[in-house]
Amino acid sequence: MSGRNLPVNPAHIHVGKHAKYIAGLAKASRDYFKSFSIVEAREVSANGDVGAIAVNGGILASDTTPILQSNSPASDGDNGQRINWIKSNNDPLMFQCALDPNLDPNKDLTLSFLIASEATTDAVGFAVESWFNVGDTKVADVSGTNQTVTAAEVTATIAAADIPDAAAGGYLTFTIAPVAHTTDKMYLYGLKLTGFLI
Repeated sequence: MSGRNLPVNPAHIHVGKHAKYIAGLAKASRDYFKSFSIVEAREVSANGDVGAIAVNGGILASDTTPILQSNSPASDGDNGQRINWIKSNNDPLMFQCALDPNLDPNKDLTLSFLIASEATTDAVGFAVESWFNVGDTKVADVSGTNQTVTAAEVTATIAAADIPDAAAGGYLTFTIAPVAHTTDKMYLYGLKLTGFLI
């Protein structure tokens, strides 16, 4: 019997778990994720110009507007970082990144922001402007809002219709500026970009 080639009954091959695992890997491989550090943010003008060296070239500090500070200022508690826009301040910040060459430009890109309000009067969020590569037309979007003191994630969508094919392997530049918040401070704790790969 050991030297014979026995027929294989496909019904006896248990591939269910393996197929699900492989399918899961395939799905995960399509997900695109890019993180940004808030400590690398640059304050810019409405035209995207970085300030002079006299104003730190747009680098944030404890005495700039907005402020880069500890999550628990003046105490040795939560020393994670946040950006603090005082009430009525809407100064924009700029970020830039290279994009994966396998990015799918036919799918939306999502910018996610972890934000909170100082109190519950203002619903805080961002006006977002984005550009791809060089010479691109500005795309304007608006994020969701959070009207609580609890940090929550809100998103802004860059629609696939606004993403050029050349975005794959190219570059994304975007600015974020707080929507009107005339009573409460606004806090940004982190941000990320997600999309899909081909």
